[in-house]
Amino acid sequence: VGIQFIRFGNNFAGQKRLKRLDDNLTVEKAGVKIDIVDTEPSNGNVWKMLLGAINPWFDHGDSPSQQHGSSSPNDYR
Repeated sequence: VGIQFIRFGNNFAGQKRLKRLDDNLTVEKAGVKIDIVDTEPSNGNVWKMLLGAINPWFDHGDSPSQQHGSSSPNDYR
């Protein structure tokens, strides 16, 4: 299960609420906490929008939208 929020606009209170969900909403499976929520601005990385809620690599600060270099989807497998 994954929940992806795509943020439109720059409302500070809304950003803060989404960040709280992104950072704190998890499920526990077999004793392991799994982050199930991701948020990305509407003008952000499309791959992170599609995969951020289900792939931990895209959900962290070093997502492709924040890296320099190639942006091919094959680089993120």
